Amino acid sequence: KEVAVLAGGLKNWKANELELDTTQPSAPEPAAEEGFAVEEQPGRFISAEQVLKVVQANQAGDFSTIIIDARSAARFKGEVPEARPGVQSGHIPCSINIPYTKVLTETGMVRHANEILSFLATEAHIDLSSPPQRLIFSCGSGVTACVPLLALHHRFNIPLEHCTVYDGAWTEWGAVENNFPIAGPSSAS
Repeated sequence: KEVAVLAGGLKNWKANELELDTTQPSAPEPAAEEGFAVEEQPGRFISAEQVLKVVQANQAGDFSTIIIDARSAARFKGEVPEARPGVQSGHIPCSINIPYTKVLTETGMVRHANEILSFLATEAHIDLSSPPQRLIFSCGSGVTACVPLLALHHRFNIPLEHCTVYDGAWTEWGAVENNFPIAGPSSAS
């Protein structure tokens, strides 16, 4: 429960000439099974089937939930091939592209609120004065999706309870064998 994200990452830590421990850590002792408790947090992650229901609701005009894709604009638009074999180019229909680079500075810090708001209004067409009830964050593999999630939470106090990560991400959705609907350069999203 006590987790933090290092603002700017290790690169920023080093740039500020803060102390580093360079000793090799010893292997941790295995935790006793009875001493390790996991608390499931329902709603933090979402399945592809649940995402498909959101896409269908969006297509029917219900935008109480929106899907945000943190991949680069070129990958989102399907302008470049995917690096993973068997994964198609494009994006989840009705999803909105907020590349993680648009919420971070070059040094890895979260951009100022006015910079993020400007991008959201002009390029992503999102108005945070009346945010959707729920936000689903996706990316290529389910990790980078957390960058815009945490940035929007940090700068605009969007409750984490309203945020979900689709950790199957584009790797699952775009896989040829899964046959989920895909929007791309020649299709309307």
